[in-house]
Amino acid sequence: METIEAFADETVFRNDENGYTVLVIKAGKSRVSAVGVMPPVTSGEKLRITGEWTEHPVYGRQIKVQSLEIEQPTTLSGIEKYLSSGMIRGVGPATAKLLIRAFGEKTLDVLYSEPERLLEVSGIGEKRARMIQESYAEQAQQREAMVFLQSYGVTPALAVKIYKRYGENVRQVITRNPYRLVEDVEGIGFKTADRIAASLGIEQDSEYRLSAGVKYTLSDATAVAGHCYLPRPELALAARRILGNDPDLIERTIDSLNGLGTRFFLFSFVHVRFPAKKMILNIREMTRAIGDLLQCLRDKRPPSDPVAAVHGLKENCEMLVGVGLGELQDSEVVSFDQVKQLMVWEQLYDRIEQTVLLFSELTDTLEQAVLKYA
Repeated sequence: METIEAFADETVFRNDENGYTVLVIKAGKSRVSAVGVMPPVTSGEKLRITGEWTEHPVYGRQIKVQSLEIEQPTTLSGIEKYLSSGMIRGVGPATAKLLIRAFGEKTLDVLYSEPERLLEVSGIGEKRARMIQESYAEQAQQREAMVFLQSYGVTPALAVKIYKRYGENVRQVITRNPYRLVEDVEGIGFKTADRIAASLGIEQDSEYRLSAGVKYTLSDATAVAGHCYLPRPELALAARRILGNDPDLIERTIDSLNGLGTRFFLFSFVHVRFPAKKMILNIREMTRAIGDLLQCLRDKRPPSDPVAAVHGLKENCEMLVGVGLGELQDSEVVSFDQVKQLMVWEQLYDRIEQTVLLFSELTDTLEQAVLKYA
């Protein structure tokens, strides 16, 4: 493994879905390729790359990127080359020259901190200024997120996946509950999330950690050992090996999770109907949004998106109830057991709808409290 400093010269290829990039860099007097998953890089930026040198049979010597740090250009020529690269929407070579002429070496600071000053430049109107500002801010957010995640040992490939899932909220989500990654991002297991959590100082007996550890134990038994289930004593023992917590804590966690799962088992559902599954996922998102509102209340700051998110999810659930009840009415019934199933499903839809309404009312109450005390 070697760390080098170089300047970005040209992006030959980039897959925006997974972040895989082929980048030509200038390292000293040499022009070589850097390949791997990385954030968007533009010409003229100074890079600090850690990776392994390989020899490609066609393209020659390359460095396979393990981690990458980006420093913004500071010279006028470097800033102009960066702005002319086409990575920032609304800025081409001609506009780059105008910006340099207007703001000089402070151009990038203006884009980041004082974007309203773009209107001082001839030929840039409000619509174009907003496009430039949003594009530059989007790139800055992604880079900051990548640096933040890599500082906790997350590989560039996983960092791209995480950023695509959470966007600008990535720092808030990870610092609050990194164990969400296990369920939300493919390729991240409990051990990776646990390592991030430890780096963030999250306690070993955190409810988030215990719940994620028990779920991981079950999924690992299914995926690796091929089991359909685990007897409770075996689950508790295996979870204790992974978590290292007091047995009583693990037993209470299993009780909590089991209380949710047995409702479906007792009704002997063969499968969970799609509208109900989607509504339950919506309720989970509503719970997170309410958690964000409570955090706003604790921090005494005004709410931003959580309220709108909850009301949007409520409207979606109301539509799903209609779809679900319509499915029940159209179901073909040939046995008494099927009649019982339909009756139970109708009750469940009613209970889920009541839960959604209560969550919506709670959100309105919390919003009023936040606005009053923020």
